[in-house]
Amino acid sequence: PRSTLFPYTTLFRSERYNAGCARFVLGDPTPMPTVDLCAEELTVSSGGSPVAVGYGRAILGDPIRSVAWVARRLTTVGAGLAAGDIVLAGAVHASVALRPGDTVSVSSPHLPAVRVTAV
Repeated sequence: PRSTLFPYTTLFRSERYNAGCARFVLGDPTPMPTVDLCAEELTVSSGGSPVAVGYGRAILGDPIRSVAWVARRLTTVGAGLAAGDIVLAGAVHASVALRPGDTVSVSSPHLPAVRVTAV
């Protein structure tokens, strides 16, 4: 069934935009970066080897545009975003399959790295 808030969601779109994401990893809070997020390269590594690379521009051309779209869409149904809400802007690369025990990290030139071990 389709969501009434996002009626055009398909399985492809759900995966592409993290709508079906079962888990996510947060790093330490950081101030809004002054770098060009569209040009920021993110590298996903598993077991110390790169497995995916993507740029911020893969998210609707600009990840800030993605978050702004969510905020505007929520207002059309009488909702909104509050301080502290977590918004998954989208994916910069295809999904990466994980097995229990896999350690995955994401790094970029200007943003803090994150790391997680799957259980």
